[in-house]
Formats: sequence, C-alpha cells, structure tokens
Amino acid sequence: MIPKRENAQEIASLRARLATKFGALSNPKYRRYWFGSLASVGAIQIVTMAQGWLIVDKLGGSELDIGVLGGATAVPTILISLFGGVLADRFDRRKLIIGVSAASTALLMLLAILDATDSVMIWHVVVIAAMQGLVMGFDGPVRSSYFPLLIERKHMTSAVVLGTVMWQFSRLVTPVIGGFIIRYGGTESVFFVGVLGWASMLLVMISLNISSPPSDKARNVISDIVEGIRFIRSRHDFVLLIGLTY
Repeated sequence: MIPKRENAQEIASLRARLATKFGALSNPKYRRYWFGSLASVGAIQIVTMAQGWLIVDKLGGSELDIGVLGGATAVPTILISLFGGVLADRFDRRKLIIGVSAASTALLMLLAILDATDSVMIWHVVVIAAMQGLVMGFDGPVRSSYFPLLIERKHMTSAVVLGTVMWQFSRLVTPVIGGFIIRYGGTESVFFVGVLGWASMLLVMISLNISSPPSDKARNVISDIVEGIRFIRSRHDFVLLIGLTY
C-alpha cells in the first residue's frame, strides 16, 4: 500500500509541475496565440538563415554583404524598439500585431516572388531585411505586453516559460528544417514557408477578440522614450542583456 501511495504522490507532484509550466495552454485563446506565435517566430528564424544563404550561395555575395545584412536587420530593430514599447502603451496591441503580421507577410511574399523569378539582387535582400527589422522593432514590445491579456494571473509564470520554450525551440529546430527545404526546394521555398508562418499569426490575431484597454495618449512620446533610455543606462545589467540579445 505504501508504494501505491508514493506513486500517487509522485504523479500528483508531476501534474503540479506540468500545470505550473504549461498551464497557460489550458486557455483556448492563449493556446491559439502561442501556436500562431510559434509559426511566426519560426518564420523569423528560418528566413534569417535563408537570406544569408541566398546572398552567398546564389548571388555570390561576400562576407561584407553578410555583415551589411545583419546590420540592416539589427539596427532598425534596436532603434524602433524604443518606440514600439511606447506605442504598445497607447494603442490597441491586437491591431498593432495584426499590422506587424500583415507587413511581414507582404515583405516575405515580395522576397519569395523575386527569388522564384530569378529577379532578386543583393540590395533587394538587404532593403527587405531592413524593412523587416523596422517591423520587428514593434513586434517584440507589443507581443510582450499583449499575451497577459489572454491569461489569468496564476498562469503568468507558465506563459513566460512557454514563450522562452518557443524561442529556444525555434532556434534549435528551424535551421535544420530550413536546410532540408533549401536542399530540396531552394531559398524561395523557405521564403514561402515564412509567408505561411506570418499569415498564420495574422489569422490568429484576427480571430482573437481581446483588445488592450485604452491608455492615456496625452503623455509625451519623446519624454517617455527618454525616461526609458535613462532607466536602461542606470541599470548596467539591462545594457548587457540588450547587447547579448543582438
């Protein structure tokens, strides 16, 4: 009888741990949002890899071109993130994510068509990457402030864990998937897959009817950004984390 009791306790403990880590997925709306986010985050990872491959392998680009591509993506993302957080506080976050998803879908469709028709040039890839970087600058802050609207407070830790799992899973798995797609379908196929990923996120956000509550738009945007920069500068650990991220 004692072993059975111990087994029951172990099972109960396991269920409790799983509920802590994955409890947010019990909410249907968050579950849809998470899988849509997984599709779009996977699209980000797989497209980033394919852009570099396209420049070097198909277009004969150099190491400098790869560096320019990386800068064209990262610099706008970092700079626009300052405004992204402010906009997330002032406007409907659901509509902002819909806008980000629609813009990303359109940009990747353009790149896929250029690549599929052999019309693509290095500057096309760099410009589209820069525009995608601008869009991504809004994406991160808005997503971070939207998902809490979909869950109960008790599931907040679970949602944060699931967000981390999503990014790490994408970073590990999508390069492998991307390699197979490039091998058998070319980089244009990767870009079309990216279109599907972002289109999935777009459809998910359209289906969700939860919008962020109105906020005080009378506050000055520039002063809010300056205040944020001062706070980051006062926290050296934040500066280090931002640097490691990019």
